[in-house]
Amino acid sequence: MLTILALFATAVVCLALQLWMLRFHRRRLTARRRVELPNSHYVPVAVARRAILERWAQLRDDPSIHPLNREEVSRLLAIAEASGPEALPPRARQFLDALERIRQR
Repeated sequence: MLTILALFATAVVCLALQLWMLRFHRRRLTARRRVELPNSHYVPVAVARRAILERWAQLRDDPSIHPLNREEVSRLLAIAEASGPEALPPRARQFLDALERIRQR
């Protein structure tokens, strides 16, 4: 009789522990969820890449850029469009950004 009572008590404790763990995991999952706010500063990588390429593509048709620089811009844009802006070395990115800043003035 004592063993049956001990088994029953063990089963009740295990069931209570399983219910507690289930509630604990549910609370943890809901606490970890983050909803992006409408005015969030997060920009997806693909959107940022597209914005950079569109900004730099405007340099291709700018008549104020010297023809030698225009050739370099075309070469760099071909690399960036084929492999993404990250494929360009930092100095090439700085060159394109500087030309864009000059063009905006």
